[in-house]
This record gives sequence, structure tokens and C-alpha cells, in this order.
Amino acid sequence: MIRCGIGIFAVIAFASQASAQTLGQASEDGVSFWRVAGALLFCLILGIGAILILRARNGALPTHPLLTSLVPKNRRLQLIEVLRLNQHVDLCMVSCDGKTMLLATSSRGVDILPLPEISASGGSSTMEQGE
Repeated sequence: MIRCGIGIFAVIAFASQASAQTLGQASEDGVSFWRVAGALLFCLILGIGAILILRARNGALPTHPLLTSLVPKNRRLQLIEVLRLNQHVDLCMVSCDGKTMLLATSSRGVDILPLPEISASGGSSTMEQGE
């Protein structure tokens, strides 16, 4: 009870009269141009750093000297190419332990497709046999 009475006394004793100002009548807005510019510069540097780290982790920058520690050394799986057929189906060519596979991804799941063998003349051997 005594603590509550001391708290109420402190609020009443040290309270000052509130005075409201009309909009636009403040002497200073309180946020300097340099603070806003510094925050923008900091966010831009942070964003560029995040982009570089993500690109290095995906293998786009494996030789960059500052980011080599972020890239795994021995990757078994490598994405070679992606082709979007429509809004629901993507074709992905993936290499795993030196074996190349063609995958079709859709909302139903992932299907492994037979990869046509390429002959030395540049044509597909399965196409030539069918003609």
C-alpha cells in the first residue's frame, strides 16, 4: 500500500502540463538527412552482401576470394540447366556423381525422363533410328 502511494505521489509531483502543438508548428522534425542517408546506405550494403553470399552458395561465384569459404568443396549434385515448359512444368537437367538425368517437375511431383544419347554428328541417336 505504501509503494502504491509513493508511486502515485511521484506521478502527481513530477507531472508537467501537456501542451499540444498544431501540425507543422514543431521547431525541428528530429530526423536529419544524414541519418536517413546512412540508414539507406547501410541497407544497400547489407542487401548487396546478402546477394553475393547467396550467389556464392549457389555456385555462381566459386572463385571470389572473400566467399570461397561459403562454397562447399565437393558437390555431388549439380544443376546444369532449367527450362520452363509452362506455368506448371519445368524440365531440369541434373548431374549427380557424373551421371546426367533429365527431370520433369510439376505440381504432381517429379518424373525422371529418359535422356536421349547424343551422337558425334550432333543428332540424337534415338531420333535417327526412328526415321
